[in-house]
Amino acid sequence: MANQMADNLLKSETETILQILRAMGDPIRLRILHAVFERPRPVGELVELFEVSQPDVSHHLKRLRDAGLVQGKRKGRQILYGPAEKPAPEAGILLSALSGIWQGKEAEDPLQRRAAFLGKSIQRAEKQRRGDIEDYLL
Repeated sequence: MANQMADNLLKSETETILQILRAMGDPIRLRILHAVFERPRPVGELVELFEVSQPDVSHHLKRLRDAGLVQGKRKGRQILYGPAEKPAPEAGILLSALSGIWQGKEAEDPLQRRAAFLGKSIQRAEKQRRGDIEDYLL
């Protein structure tokens, strides 16, 4: 009996995680999610931002809302979409990770990223040239 309850709980959690990942698995939905994390936005703004039809944006928002990733709040005649205030625990973990990634990318200078990449590439090439194969592989 206890094993069956544990199996059912695991199955339920797995289904929740799959629903969240499916919602985030579409490139437009992921871009919409990023946009509404920056600030709450109405559907019309998302339509203009991503050059997608209003019905398509509404469909994507419904999928994100059903997965517990976003929520809409009425402001006058518009509904502004932003991050869910009380997401499911599984969604909260994924949203927190995405938020950290997005904030890090925004805060990081693209030239610094490129310089760091080139510096590491040069170091690897020098180690390989010298024959430091163990260092190169690690």
